[in-house]
Amino acid sequence: MSISLGTSAHETGNLSLTDLYADFARRGMTLHGCRIRILSHPNKNGATITGVFNISGTGYTMGARSLPELIDRVHAKWLEKQAYYRACRHEKTQLRRARKAARTATGR
Repeated sequence: MSISLGTSAHETGNLSLTDLYADFARRGMTLHGCRIRILSHPNKNGATITGVFNISGTGYTMGARSLPELIDRVHAKWLEKQAYYRACRHEKTQLRRARKAARTATGR
């Protein structure tokens, strides 16, 4: 985990973090790394804190007004992606079953 401490004119400050890895683990996510930046002024989207997160090998980039909001947004995006993966696996299973039933019906 890295924390930027003012690398541009719009970034500033130092961030006191609890254990982000434990926070993400409690939500069922495996955090492999992150980079968090605190902005001295809100960006064009109104975010004052931004982050890049590597969760189980997938990168997520988000911005928010506070760290808890940022974590909640990353978690929501992760849940959305997990639902998509489940739907794809379900569809693949259904296709496999349909092919097997078609082969069985034709006697192959």
